[in-house]
Amino acid sequence: MVCKLIRHACLRPRATPPLSVIRRSICLASGWTLVWGSVEANAQTLPFLRNGELSVKEESPLSFGSFVVMTSGTRTIRPDGALADIGIIPVSGSVIRPAQFKVTYDRGSPSRQPLDIEIAVALPRSLNFNQEGLVASLAALQTDLSTQGGNSGFVLRIARCQTRLCSASFRVGGSLTVSQARGSGNITISLPVTATIASLGGSQGM
Repeated sequence: MVCKLIRHACLRPRATPPLSVIRRSICLASGWTLVWGSVEANAQTLPFLRNGELSVKEESPLSFGSFVVMTSGTRTIRPDGALADIGIIPVSGSVIRPAQFKVTYDRGSPSRQPLDIEIAVALPRSLNFNQEGLVASLAALQTDLSTQGGNSGFVLRIARCQTRLCSASFRVGGSLTVSQARGSGNITISLPVTATIASLGGSQGM
């Protein structure tokens, strides 16, 4: 990862993250930007998908904004944008918002036969970070999607899509607990998200 920050270098993580698919790094400037991985999509689980392709785009990262922690504190952002702070001193003027992702299925042809698509979305259960004055953990990730067994499985449904590109968006919130931080900082986290076609109904004239 290359961090485009003037007069500041990227610092490599000291330990391998718990999930093998996660890559992470941190850049320190006016705040912290945590990049934990990239979104992944898999549309090859069903043989009749043929030329279909699934993609996931991060439209906005999970932004906890700027704040000061004297000893430790927790900031929780819900998928609807609601905010709750414990032991946090807010800093005005920063952007605080849930992450938003857009999932798109490209059927690979101009067919307008209606499709009912069910997509399984997986999020990490928790992420830990410890580097250069910032010790934090991200947990209790939640979305505005329905659950699919377990805390990390969610379902995104697209009903009766009649266009080549079938898209839907969802939001992700979570709780960030900071146990150590030097000064104040803006914390933005890019989450690793995996999306997989679970079922594809309706006409298969793709």
